[in-house]
Amino acid sequence: MRVLLALGSNLAGRRRALERAIELLVAGGLRLLERSPVIETEALGGDPDRPYLNMVIIVDAPPDPWALLDLAKSIECDLGRDLMAPRNAPRVIDIDLLECAGVTMRSARLTLPHPRARGRHFVEAALEALRQGERQGERQGERQAEREPEREQA
Repeated sequence: MRVLLALGSNLAGRRRALERAIELLVAGGLRLLERSPVIETEALGGDPDRPYLNMVIIVDAPPDPWALLDLAKSIECDLGRDLMAPRNAPRVIDIDLLECAGVTMRSARLTLPHPRARGRHFVEAALEALRQGERQGERQGERQAEREPEREQA
């Protein structure tokens, strides 16, 4: 199942926390398909002196959003996030499930697609960067094909 995840960190070692979260997601059975550039943003409703590093990744995951949520929360805890901290408190890592291959659901623990994902600057910027990368890759592939001589079929 194709899954879109948002990762963020606004405590010391922010970039390392993002990289470690990706490593642990892959170790947990996910396959990394794409990753956006890392974007620094102001903390929403939090400490303005602690900006976030954010990114979006696309992974291939087993078709169980609940297991994916449990994996994400486990990784957050492993990396030192206090899950009982107030909303918008500084955090070493935040992993949000944004979309899971068209799954729509609403519960106290999980709503898909994520209700606040669209409209968040870092999510939109990261998704645009991924789209730009796809278009750039397509153009590079077209230019490469133009440079290669056609080979005769044997």
